[in-house]
Formats: sequence, C-alpha cells, structure tokens
Amino acid sequence: MKNVDDDADALKRDWNYEVRSMMLFSENAPQELKSYLTEQRTAGFEYVAYCSNTAVLGKDDLAFFKTGFDVAEYCHENTTDRDFYASMSVDSFELELNRWLQIKDDAGSLVLLTEAKMAQADWFYQKATDYERFDAGDKEVAEIKYLLGIVKDTAGIIEAKRLWNEHVPTNTVRMPEFLNIKNVVMTEKELSLFEKQLMKIGLKEAFTPELIGKLKSGAPSIEHPFKKSYDGDEASATLHIKKSETSDQYFFNKYDLSVRKDGQAAEMKQTFHLNNFKRKPDDEHAAKFYTTFTFKEAFNYLSGRPVWKTFNNANDQHYTAWTVANLKNIQQNGSPEQKQYNQNYPFDLEKVLGGYSIRELAHDGYKSRLMESLQRGNLQLATFIGDNGKEQKLFISPNIPLNALRVYDANKQPVPTETLVEKGYIGKEFAEKLKENVEQIRQRNGSETRQQQGPAQENRREEKSVAKEEKEGETAGKAHKQRQTNKQVQKQEGDTKKPRQKHKIQ
Repeated sequence: MKNVDDDADALKRDWNYEVRSMMLFSENAPQELKSYLTEQRTAGFEYVAYCSNTAVLGKDDLAFFKTGFDVAEYCHENTTDRDFYASMSVDSFELELNRWLQIKDDAGSLVLLTEAKMAQADWFYQKATDYERFDAGDKEVAEIKYLLGIVKDTAGIIEAKRLWNEHVPTNTVRMPEFLNIKNVVMTEKELSLFEKQLMKIGLKEAFTPELIGKLKSGAPSIEHPFKKSYDGDEASATLHIKKSETSDQYFFNKYDLSVRKDGQAAEMKQTFHLNNFKRKPDDEHAAKFYTTFTFKEAFNYLSGRPVWKTFNNANDQHYTAWTVANLKNIQQNGSPEQKQYNQNYPFDLEKVLGGYSIRELAHDGYKSRLMESLQRGNLQLATFIGDNGKEQKLFISPNIPLNALRVYDANKQPVPTETLVEKGYIGKEFAEKLKENVEQIRQRNGSETRQQQGPAQENRREEKSVAKEEKEGETAGKAHKQRQTNKQVQKQEGDTKKPRQKHKIQ
C-alpha cells in the first residue's frame, strides 16, 4: 500500500523540479514578448533557441528557426565551455512565458516561488573549484535577486528582506543594495514623526500595523482607508500620503472624507488639505480650504455645524472665521458650499452663551472648555438650570445667523424656544429678541409675514429663513463694521445725516 508520506515527497520533488526548471522573463515588456512569439509563429518559425546561462530572457536573447535541424545546428555551433544553448518549440516556449505571466503579478505566488528557489539554491557556489557548479550557482543567484526585486515591489521590502535573512547563510552571497532597509525604509524616529502628523489632526487610531507596513514598503505614494463612528454617524476617509523625493520621510498631505448621518442614505463629501497656507491664488487648488481641519472638525463641518478656524486669504493674510457647510447647496465636485462668517460678523459666542442658564458658565475653567468645544464644531452637552433649580442635560451648537444657540434634547431633536422659556433656560426678553431676529431675517430675505405657528414649526421655519442670511453673512459683517465707522464720523463732524444701512443685525 502506498504511503501518504511518499505522495508528499513526490509532490515536493515535482514542485522542486518545476521551480528549478521555471524560466524567468524580462519584467519590463513580457506582453510585448508574447506578441513577438505570435509574429514569429505566423512567419513560419516553429523553434526557438536561447542561452540557458541567462538568468532572465528578453526579446534580444532569442533566435527563431523553421526546422528542428536548423535550431539544433545553431545550438551546437554556439555552445562553448561557458555558454550552453538550448532549444524548444515556440508553443512550449510560450507556455513557459504564460506560467511567468500568471505568477509575476501575484504577490503570494511570487513569494512562494522565490522562497522555493532560495531553499534549494547553492549559496556556497563561489567557493566551488569546478566551473559548471560556479556557473549554475551564479545563474541561480541572479534569478533569485531578480525575483526578490519584484517581491519588494509587490509584497513589500520587509517580506523581501525576510526571505533573504531566512535563506541566505552568512558570509556567502552579498545582499543586493535594493534590500538595504536603511536606505529605503523609514527609521523608528521617522515613523514616530509621521505618527505625530496623524496625532495632530486626531488620527492616532489610523496608525495601524497595516499602515506601518505600507510606510516600510518604500512605496512613493500611499492611499490608506480609515473609518470612525461618532454616536452612530459614520465617517469614512482615505488618507493620501506621499514619500519625500529627497529622504525616506512620508508626509500626510490630504484626506478625502465622507460623512453619513445615522438613518440617512445621502453622504456629504469633502477633500481636506493639510498645511496649505502657502497656496497661491492661481493654484489649481485655490478654491480648497486655506487651513488644516482636524478629523473631528472636518466631521463636524460635514455634519453642518459651524467651526471656528484661522484661514489665509489670497494676499497671504491670516484671519479667523466661523465656517459652515451649506448642506443644501452641493457643488459640481460633490462637496457642499462653504460659508464663512469672519471676525467682523456680529456674533460673539461668549455673549450668546450668557443669554442661557448654563451651569458650566459659572466656572471659568468649565466655561473656557465649553467655548473651545463649540468652536471645534462639537455638538456639546451642557447643563441647563431651570427657575426651580432643576437641571437638564441638553446639546448645544452655535446658530450664527440668528445670533443664538441651537438647543437639542437627548435624542438630538430641536428644543423649541417656547420650551426653553417655560423651563427658565432663557428669559422672556431674550426669547422675544430671538423672535425679532427671525422676523428681521425673514423680511430681509423677502419672505411674507406669517402668523405664529407652533414652536416646533417655528424652529423648522427658522432654518429656512436663515439660508439666505448665511449666504450674506460676510457681507453683513462688513456692513456692521461700516456702520460703526459712519457713526464715529457723524459724531465728529456733527453731521445729522443717517448712514445708509444695508442690513439690520441686532
């Protein structure tokens, strides 16, 4: 009865034979070589001759013949004590080429082939006294180095270096320069510097073993996917990373982010560039952001909440502004229109917060952290205190056009202004002021006056009314500043003429 181990040994011998006899072809144009074989076959050539000492065969290494006699004569006349010529049919030769084409782009198969060749290679051939052993070993090692170069490009340099370290005895064959990790792989210090790049924008979780492997591969550019969830809302990103042309350091240049709100089918998308204060007005990316958004700020922005950032204008001047994504106006590139309310716009977050009964405002430290969180665009949880002393946790976010806060309950549903008044979270005078602001915005937008409806409907109506106000936000800010200047001039000159007002922001 046949032993299972015998079958295994037989398969191993067959595999070793396949590996040893497998021909390798020039990587730069194997498809061109295949077309060349077809041309020769069409021209009536049935046999091909080649030098078996050559580690890698290309188009210039082949000679074609129409008869078996001619190819045999060619091999006999050209074979010397150093070069041995072999021949086969064009059909058989094409089968060998097809075997290589199937393996060369498959990283797993390529690693197996390379490892099998390395396991049976004669690494001590350089010490051989007979030429045949030296010549066979020299070709064998040349094939292995060729394969390792392709493994480096497909499976990564770490895998190629592992194969070399595991199979090549010390003090035998010199390691090829392209496997010198010091020259092509980031050092631990460089990896640490790149990790800090990710940490600066809140992406420490993206520094995974998978990404580290990509960085160590030496690839000129990397696109790395990353996903994160915020209270049920999904943020999916692709990190774009490029290697320096003058060093082994990688730089994180930009990331594509898409945000899908819980329960919504539509996504909001935007490309966020990093550290691009140096962009010029005529740059093809001039319309992109002139600042760096952290990952959470970018998520908040695509969620429709305002973010307070420092920007750079076309004249290389820095300015601060609230920036808001107009989710109702999607541009041709698929990204929402960007709205900005700069420091001249009459919205003061600290003063606005003062109109609400929030416990955190009584402590300077808590107040500062609350404001910073809101400036980053977070939907921040705050403790509201009612007239009866009872407390309630509610979410808040700036409502810049209305010069107020948006207030949400635990389920992220809007809390009507009337409810805030009833519970003593805002005063009646402040509520009346909000209603006046809504009415002014409605009139400014040319809206017709409607009878007051329910509080919940008022909030929905408010969102529609402020759409145009957001579009004119920066213009309104400039008008406000101009009015202040006009008043000063009027006071100095005693001019009783009233300055012209385009907007009435209170």
